[in-house]
Amino acid sequence: MKKKVLRAKDDTRQEYDQYFNIIRDIYNPMTTYRTRKAIALTRNERGIALSIGVASLSEAQELKKAGFNVTVCDISESAVEFARNEGFDAFQCDILDGSPAGKYDYIFCMEVLEHTANPLKAILNLKESLKEDGYLVISLPNEFNIISRIQMLFGYPPFGGHDWPHLRLFNREMGERLLVEAGLEIIRRDYCPRVPLWNRFSIIIGELLMRLHPSIPRYGF
Repeated sequence: MKKKVLRAKDDTRQEYDQYFNIIRDIYNPMTTYRTRKAIALTRNERGIALSIGVASLSEAQELKKAGFNVTVCDISESAVEFARNEGFDAFQCDILDGSPAGKYDYIFCMEVLEHTANPLKAILNLKESLKEDGYLVISLPNEFNIISRIQMLFGYPPFGGHDWPHLRLFNREMGERLLVEAGLEIIRRDYCPRVPLWNRFSIIIGELLMRLHPSIPRYGF
């Protein structure tokens, strides 16, 4: 069983360091795929981008390849040190404690808010770090996708328990309500499939399935 770390309201920095050390070497092709789809939603003009959360750095690397001037922030000191050693500007920040330093054309907060005790507060803090014409790109997991519903029907929910790292669970409607309450205008949106991304064929099948019903996507932004 993959080791998880308790993510609670009173988490310590040491616990976040431990969590990072678990996930840093896990390559997830969905992260790369999701980041590319997010980039496709942005304007043709690049600019200064802040990537929230280091993880394996695949998100920051994709943003850099696309031409963004990328800075990374994370609550974990170990994550910040790792990003710096890989050549990225990085600083430590808890997005629940305050706004990240600097002003940015884009802030990418992807698969992060579900780990926070107060996602609304986190978004409001991030908004303060946007330039006047800046954009916030947010991705949330659809915990209640069709596969999860089938698993729950048979008594095997894919989430939950004392060590589940997601503190807040979203579906599409819940995610949109969060953004509206934060005073954001949803300009563009897209979804990522639930099926494994083995090859181009599996991606096509997943995207076709998403067109059938909104509960099928695993991730949305």
